[in-house]
Amino acid sequence: MELDQFFDALAAVPNFRNATLTDMEMKPQKSGFRFRGHAAVFDEEAVIDEIPGIGRLTESVQRGAFRKVLQQPANIPFTLEHDPTKVYATTRSNRLKLSEDTKGLAVDADLPDTSLSRDLYAMVEADVVSGMSFGFVTGPRSNQQVEQRSNGCHRRLLGFKKLLDVCATWDPTYPSAEAQFRSLTMQYADSAESLQQLLMGAYPQLQGQGNDSEGATEEEAQAGQQTPPDGAEVVVGEGDGSGVVEQRTLSVAARKRALSLYLIEHGDIT
Repeated sequence: MELDQFFDALAAVPNFRNATLTDMEMKPQKSGFRFRGHAAVFDEEAVIDEIPGIGRLTESVQRGAFRKVLQQPANIPFTLEHDPTKVYATTRSNRLKLSEDTKGLAVDADLPDTSLSRDLYAMVEADVVSGMSFGFVTGPRSNQQVEQRSNGCHRRLLGFKKLLDVCATWDPTYPSAEAQFRSLTMQYADSAESLQQLLMGAYPQLQGQGNDSEGATEEEAQAGQQTPPDGAEVVVGEGDGSGVVEQRTLSVAARKRALSLYLIEHGDIT
């Protein structure tokens, strides 16, 4: 497997990274609860995968990585285990405040007095929920720096295209990249036929940018063609015999290749 393909694929799909912390706390207040902690810690190296023949793949977040993405207009939720049905606060409601401090991505949430919040408080007090996590899409290659090492390679996250959420978690360990790829693929491909459709691009949920026309001209949007990101190479396919030549950006083509390789090597769909 080519590492460029692997990291291009990892940059195009949602990622979820956890932080092992001791500073997370949740306290009752007059009308609900206050939750504070860090969803990410700078310069903390964690293993995200181990690939036979390549070695250990590690990852860390560089200081300053959240600065730009936190300035973007977005409604980011605070959830439990990245579950969209268990939302405690959002940035749009001003009940969730995210900031970058000297340690990492700081979370300060004002939770309303609901049964969901009371359950979370009980689990935090019982030390069942003991860590935090955040979801993100890395995006352009300029947001990551890959360094070859003697025992594998290391990805340093320099920035993010999008923050998806922050959450409380019972398992403050890094999920492997393989587990993420498989989870996404199993979610959208439950048969050989739908897997083939997925690999041909029929499921925009796995493309990071979906089918929206952000950054595209009117003609490109109408034709379903996305303007390639800065620095992206355009891969031209051989067509289907109809004289139509297919164009895809390198990141999308590489992602599909990596997903395919993972399924062949580790997947349960044949």
